[in-house]
Amino acid sequence: MIEQRVITFETTDPVVMASGPSSGNTVHTDDFVPGTAIRGALAGRILRRQPPNDEFTRLFEIAVRCEDGHPSVVSRGDDGTITGIERSTPIPSSRRICKYECGTAVDLAAIHLWDEVFPNACSKCGAPLKATTGWEDHEGRPVRTQTELLGKTELVGPGSREYGTARDESLRFDVAISCGQTFTAPLIGEGGDLDRLLEMANFNMGDSIRVGRSKSTQGGLKVIAIESHPIDPLGGDMSGGLVVTLMSRAIIVDPFLRPTTELPNITGLSDRKESDDIDGAGDPIRWMATEMVTGWNAGQALPKPTDRALSRGSVFTFEATDDDDGYLEELSGWFERGIGLRRSEGFGSVRVQALPDILFEGER
Repeated sequence: MIEQRVITFETTDPVVMASGPSSGNTVHTDDFVPGTAIRGALAGRILRRQPPNDEFTRLFEIAVRCEDGHPSVVSRGDDGTITGIERSTPIPSSRRICKYECGTAVDLAAIHLWDEVFPNACSKCGAPLKATTGWEDHEGRPVRTQTELLGKTELVGPGSREYGTARDESLRFDVAISCGQTFTAPLIGEGGDLDRLLEMANFNMGDSIRVGRSKSTQGGLKVIAIESHPIDPLGGDMSGGLVVTLMSRAIIVDPFLRPTTELPNITGLSDRKESDDIDGAGDPIRWMATEMVTGWNAGQALPKPTDRALSRGSVFTFEATDDDDGYLEELSGWFERGIGLRRSEGFGSVRVQALPDILFEGER
């Protein structure tokens, strides 16, 4: 049975998680902890105790997915004990909010599924609507990650610091995640495989791992909670339409391994399309973006491949073409195992929602 071990971390010092190309002398951190960094830290704990074997390869390459660590909201009691943890989700690319921030938010995906006309202004104050990005809780309230600017001097040429010449040193800045920020990341797989991986890594409450750039002097994450949760079954009435939202970046390729923005085909589902074209074959209704993803393999001391990925929060709309619900089984596979390449590193995580579960219009 597919389960998840939900791990919540707290930053103990500044963390720089840069997974995209940098320019100039400033490196900007991502506002989340990539699953590939958590996966690498767990693998490193195991490899410091034993050499890799077949079980190690199976767990990390096939059996267990390390999801991204999203910013989380941690509630504590008067005595400091944790009373609740909520993992945030990416704001969908189809979301629009009032430009004057009066509190109105609408979801264009839901409006389209209801066959309504897309609004071009706020219904409350008449201001233009704008796209928004970031993270939100289950009620749509924004969840933000605090960052800080770090400056350091680095040796960039031959020689040593004892010469003290300006040509030997360069000033670099890191925009880092601040101390005290919390992130929640599920490990997904069969229950026995999850327990075995955590046992091999000797990973428990209160342990710390080092991640990100310059991890010898910064990049500390401390485990403050580990919880076990089942995977909720996929259900609901999706006959009126459904929406697939990417919870993480997704690397999708076609049969010739070329990057594509098309999600895998599912029998019984088709893209919802614009119907106002003369020939009736309109464009698919979707809100998406792409980005370049790179990284560093610390174990091999080599850069990871640079891939083009669909951005988190990208939204795709579908409709059922068959009367039966056989497509639900394949959708459940998307939900449990993810889609695309590098899924064990947290890429390709999706959320599937039926029409009644999607925000139509409200205040935020």
